[in-house]
Amino acid sequence: MAVVALVLSALLVGACEDKAPPGGGAGPAGKTFGAEAAPEFVDVDFAYLHPIFLRHKIGQGPKAALWAERYHRRWVKWTGRIRSFTANGITLKELPITSTFDVSLWINNAERDAVKARYKVGDLVTYVGRLDSYDDIWRTLYLVNGSVLGPAAPGDLGL
Repeated sequence: MAVVALVLSALLVGACEDKAPPGGGAGPAGKTFGAEAAPEFVDVDFAYLHPIFLRHKIGQGPKAALWAERYHRRWVKWTGRIRSFTANGITLKELPITSTFDVSLWINNAERDAVKARYKVGDLVTYVGRLDSYDDIWRTLYLVNGSVLGPAAPGDLGL
C-alpha cells in the first residue's frame, strides 16, 4: 500500500510543474495572460462578422447560439485604425463607412501606457484580442485581453 501511495504522490508532483501551455499565448512574444489555456484563434475578419452580429439580419436566439458555439472567448488578429483611447484600452475603426468605431479593445494593464505613448488616433495597427461580446444597437464588437502587435502597412486593412 505504501508503494502505491509513493507512486501516486510522485505522479501528482510531476503533474504540478509550472509549464507554459503548448503553442504560447496571444500577447507579444507569445506571452500568456494569467492561468489561461493556449488561445484558440478563429480565422475570420471583422467584415464577415459585421452583418451577422451587428446588423439585425438574424434573430436574437440563433445569433446568440452561433456566437456561443463558434466565436465567444476565441481570439482574432485584425488590423484597424485607432479612433480613441479609453480608460481600458482603445477603440478601432474597421469599416470605411463607420463614423465612430467598430471594435472596443480592452488592453491589458501592463501594456496600456506603452500603447498610449507609442500610437496616436488615426494610426493603423495590427492587434489581437479575445472575442467577448457584441452590441447590435451600437454595432460594436468587444474584445478583451487585447494587445497591439504593431503598426500595419496602409494596404493591410483588408477592405
